[in-house]
Amino acid sequence: MKTSSFVHLLLAAALIVWGGPAVADDGPVVEEILQVLKDRGLVDEDEYQRLAAKNAKYEAEEKNSWMPEIDWSGDFRFRHESWWFDEDDLGGEREDRYRIRYRFRVKGEVKINEWADVVFRLVSGNDDNRSNNKTLGSSVDFDTDDIRLNLVYAKMRAPSNWVPLPEGKAVLELGKVPQPFNWKRTGMKKGKDYMLWDGDVAPEGVTLLLSSKPTERTRLFGTFGYYVIDENSQEKDPHFWGLQVGAHQDFSQDWKFGARVSWFAFRAIDLAFNLRGATGE
Repeated sequence: MKTSSFVHLLLAAALIVWGGPAVADDGPVVEEILQVLKDRGLVDEDEYQRLAAKNAKYEAEEKNSWMPEIDWSGDFRFRHESWWFDEDDLGGEREDRYRIRYRFRVKGEVKINEWADVVFRLVSGNDDNRSNNKTLGSSVDFDTDDIRLNLVYAKMRAPSNWVPLPEGKAVLELGKVPQPFNWKRTGMKKGKDYMLWDGDVAPEGVTLLLSSKPTERTRLFGTFGYYVIDENSQEKDPHFWGLQVGAHQDFSQDWKFGARVSWFAFRAIDLAFNLRGATGE
């Protein structure tokens, strides 16, 4: 009998013994069920010891399994877009435009241990770093569409006793990371800063996220980052530094106040970067 079938049999037996639905908390459920079966006389001591040893072996194998635990998530969006024109820039008639687009994303979060994860995300779209949308018909003759690596980074959390702040948290992200600069923050939850950063842009470098909760109604946060814009083998790489600090205060359920300060420094910017900014490409 497979172990999974064995566990299901125990759960079914528990339902029969208890005569009602079983609601389990985060405890050794299988051991408790075995003890109940033994107490009710449904298994003798030898059978109890055999089943308990079998379950302990299964749990040890699961705990030491080399296969990582992966949390999957994703989404799919399909939409129709329309543009209606009266005239073009020269005053002539211009045809209306229609197109159909989709966006597909799959995200995986690999749990390495209590303190570290590896996160990756695959997305549809071409090489436009500001959009994951794919337009139907943009590839001729029903050609295949592209799937790209939109995010891939290590996320490491510091133990709480390493952060000398009240209820302090520190998270280090390394790789192709999510856009870290925010317009609001509750704990470590992120909202995009649309005044400067497109939500689809994923910078490449290192981000340090800090947060603290000095009081029940007060939250502080800080974001520090270094990102490479363009690797250059001939001279210094174009790059930028980012810093953002802020606070959020809840005066009551209806009255809240928040403020933040952001600072960005672009360094070693070259002609190619300036031309991309001028043309939007």
